[in-house]
Amino acid sequence: MAIARFQDLCLDAGDPARLGAFWAAVLGRTWEAKDNGDGLLTGPTPQHRIWVNRVPEAKTVKHRVHFDIYARELADLEALGATIVQPRHGTRSWTIMADPEGGEFCAFPRSEIPPERLHGLVVDSADPEGNEFCAFTD
Repeated sequence: MAIARFQDLCLDAGDPARLGAFWAAVLGRTWEAKDNGDGLLTGPTPQHRIWVNRVPEAKTVKHRVHFDIYARELADLEALGATIVQPRHGTRSWTIMADPEGGEFCAFPRSEIPPERLHGLVVDSADPEGNEFCAFTD
């Protein structure tokens, strides 16, 4: 059982349509553009919703909150517009990537990916040992 669940999660975007289409493809969700330029990613339940809202400022620092996702191939993510920030190395089982607007996420390659491709929502901390938090979507 998850210790936390998110509701009405929102991504900031310079170009909501571009970022929304990217995340819809990555997560297996549907992109719904709204009349005001913002949009919504939807899935089979209300818990699968992610809003994508336009913000005027560009990304300037590493995001404190990011997605961990399952993917079949990193090349598939790159074809959608992602870039590799830090390749997988050693015993680490993930690759740090960036979405088309530079937002970091971790990709966990799997030969078989589950229906829910969002592995978790991760919050970085200055004191990770004292502030552990990860909200998985189960």
